[in-house]
Amino acid sequence: MSTEPRTTTPAVRAVVTREPEHRGEDYHLLVDGVRIGGTYWSSGQSIKNGARWASYGPAGLQMGWRTREDAEQAQVDVHLSNRAARAADRAVADAFCGQLRELLTLAPDTPRFHQGHDQHLRADRLIRLAHERVQDQAALQGDDILASGVTAARAWHRFIYQELATDTVLEYVQNLSPWEFCQFLGELAVADVRTGRNQDRYFCDLATRIANGPAGTDPDSITLRSQPAENVHPEV
Repeated sequence: MSTEPRTTTPAVRAVVTREPEHRGEDYHLLVDGVRIGGTYWSSGQSIKNGARWASYGPAGLQMGWRTREDAEQAQVDVHLSNRAARAADRAVADAFCGQLRELLTLAPDTPRFHQGHDQHLRADRLIRLAHERVQDQAALQGDDILASGVTAARAWHRFIYQELATDTVLEYVQNLSPWEFCQFLGELAVADVRTGRNQDRYFCDLATRIANGPAGTDPDSITLRSQPAENVHPEV
């Protein structure tokens, strides 16, 4: 079964489909082939007739919908909003990372200890100096971009430089090339690490990603912050 395409976010287009979870009215909900949740018919006595469709996914549990499509749309809207936010974070992180690499005059194969300097420490100093100039209203070109990473520099200093992180995380970050380290700081720059608690959570998550193998720790794969099928909404 298919319906007419519905566009909720003009700048974002996605293929929304469903596949049966098992026999009955329960279906998985997929966006661009990735499972994000599902829908089902609510039979509880407390549910009003005519509003028995429910869905689950990035919008949490949603009940009281008149049609399955409406219940699906509640999840799709939140999923697309989250995806747009992640894309925006990626753009900010890439701009920060590019600016830092340029100022450090790095190449992908530049070693950490290069020309008598620790490039990790140089990156930290550049970010902090840019932040000071912005605070003093004496910013140079590009300082606004670099200064946005001051929370990343502070988190790195606390957990890595002062060695508060686990041995596994310390080894991973300390062994990053300067090129990779800039990407790591870019990830930190768009993560919410302004408080000690959030910094704890971030580095605990990083330890989990390291334990899950290389795919979870790819410096070029930012993790921020959140699967053939019946075509139900060809494009959203």
